[in-house]
Amino acid sequence: VPIVVAFVDSMTPTGKGNYTINLKDPTATIGASLHYKTKEHPQYGHHIVVGCVLVLKQIVVFAPARSRGPYFLNITQNNVQRVSIHTESIT
Repeated sequence: VPIVVAFVDSMTPTGKGNYTINLKDPTATIGASLHYKTKEHPQYGHHIVVGCVLVLKQIVVFAPARSRGPYFLNITQNNVQRVSIHTESIT
């Protein structure tokens, strides 16, 4: 997929440094695997948290065992184009 823009709805560590995350956009929710090197990236890794928006490029959609779903994304450092966070607090 050339471009994906989605909100990080949830993040769960896998125990090996990687994360399983759920991404949402106005049309759907999809699961993703976030590689540990992406989360540890010095420029943007600490900004990848629940509530941020990820702009991803050239993302691979994976379907286990050639099934019809569930599909999920495999996110690596090469896929991250931008991480946006909302910095204002809501009172």
